[in-house]
Amino acid sequence: MVLGTNTPTATVETLATLSKEELERFEILKKQVAQIEADDPIVRSKEFKGRATRLDQLKNQLDQINNAVSDVSTQNLREGATSLTATSEAAKLASKAAFWMNHSMGLAARYGRNYGMLLAGSPRQKLTQRNGFQ
Repeated sequence: MVLGTNTPTATVETLATLSKEELERFEILKKQVAQIEADDPIVRSKEFKGRATRLDQLKNQLDQINNAVSDVSTQNLREGATSLTATSEAAKLASKAAFWMNHSMGLAARYGRNYGMLLAGSPRQKLTQRNGFQ
């Protein structure tokens, strides 16, 4: 049968419509094509290359993380924490020293030159000497 401009529409629709058997066969063929493509060595090779690339990227990221938390980095962090603690303690002692110096100067101005003799042997004087303040 030759189709042309004079072919009835019903004939065209009948030819264009797949039967139930033809639809089932079409589904089977689609599955077979998918299986053949999945088993194709070229397709499998591309899959494996893609996975290898992703694994290399992951390895590089893990190496970067490992370097960031390496023993040297950890030691540097510990040293920084120790330095911070020491600096904080030094600042506290300097603050105490400045307070006592200011306080002592005010008392010396109030009581005269002999203020140091007034504090000799007092708990405050012993505390000042023990902490290294004059």
